[in-house]
Amino acid sequence: MEKAPNDSLPASEDILRLILDHLKPITYPDIVQPPEQMSLENPVGWGARVYSYAALRHLTALLDGMLSLFDSGNSPAARIVARSAYEVGAHAYYVKKHLKQHIDKKDFAAAWKFLTPIATASRYISEQNPEENDLFPLPAHISKVVNCFREVTPQDDDYSYLSEFIHPNAMAFLQHYRRINPTTIRFQSSTVHGFLGSIVTASTQGIAAIYDLLGLANERDVREPLHKLIRKIVDLAR
Repeated sequence: MEKAPNDSLPASEDILRLILDHLKPITYPDIVQPPEQMSLENPVGWGARVYSYAALRHLTALLDGMLSLFDSGNSPAARIVARSAYEVGAHAYYVKKHLKQHIDKKDFAAAWKFLTPIATASRYISEQNPEENDLFPLPAHISKVVNCFREVTPQDDDYSYLSEFIHPNAMAFLQHYRRINPTTIRFQSSTVHGFLGSIVTASTQGIAAIYDLLGLANERDVREPLHKLIRKIVDLAR
């Protein structure tokens, strides 16, 4: 049985299209790495910008692909992309929370230590080349990221719901058929309802987190259009 969406479908769809329409035109300036002899405050701001730009571009690409699949009626594939978009939003919140804690304490050494594996961690490289674990440590497990994100979504279990459709199991297969009477199963087109509201939540929280991260880095080029987008989201959601 389909889980009811967090919001009515038209509202969720409208917000996601608004987000995508505002994210796609954003241009990202080159980022020049500060000299090594500068204080750690400068590399931390540089690292925050690199992460924010990359995460925002990845979220844009995922939302674009998800909505294209949604429009074509390919709900099974759209849900898989949706989970990845959810993870980006949750991860942005996770990074913002912990980096801000270090910066607020002016502990830039701890901030840099936190950012380094965010930028270089790779489970694949670490497992294939264990001798390089110092360069490519294991990333934060997604369960840790999602549990952190639940601070702002305490009543939701949307990630577990989305994850049910990733692997070949009952939820994934049930998208394609319905039992129309006690003895007959009918195969039919999959439904597209039940997940857009989750992505609205993750995307808006992720965008807000990236907006805050760019503020910590004293960035204006991308932060300004994000501010306009956040105001539009608030207006549309009223």
